[in-house]
Amino acid sequence: MVCVQGALDYLNASLAKLKVSPIGGGYRLAEVQTRTCAERNYTDGPKQEACFVQATLWMDHDPVHLGLAPVTEPMLMAAYAVNHSFVELVTGMSELCGTSDGS
Repeated sequence: MVCVQGALDYLNASLAKLKVSPIGGGYRLAEVQTRTCAERNYTDGPKQEACFVQATLWMDHDPVHLGLAPVTEPMLMAAYAVNHSFVELVTGMSELCGTSDGS
């Protein structure tokens, strides 16, 4: 659906943070690969990533993926808030994106 590109060490650390975050369910099967996003057919990019500023986002052109992209993380956050609390959601997201460089 979305490809994130950056330095391998940065991506590994970022993915580890994502997997234990309130939106971690969406990254259960995600893995860091040594290929570029373009090599994986994600050619719409680079786009800035707000949380992990040393990485860029790339999209493919699949209409299903494009439709899901804007709603997937909000749905994961809503489910987390229902199962935990809104305060825990805010805290978890702050911990995920809380440093100035996103690391």
